[in-house]
Amino acid sequence: PHCWNVALTNEGIYQVEPQNGYIFKKDKKYGALMVII
Repeated sequence: PHCWNVALTNEGIYQVEPQNGYIFKKDKKYGALMVII
């Protein structure tokens, strides 16, 4: 499997966590990270 630092999707740019493969999207409004499974 390949690892990317960022993932470009239709909803926007996501930051990929290589350790667990989770994709985090930084929410500008709340300043939080949402976990995308």
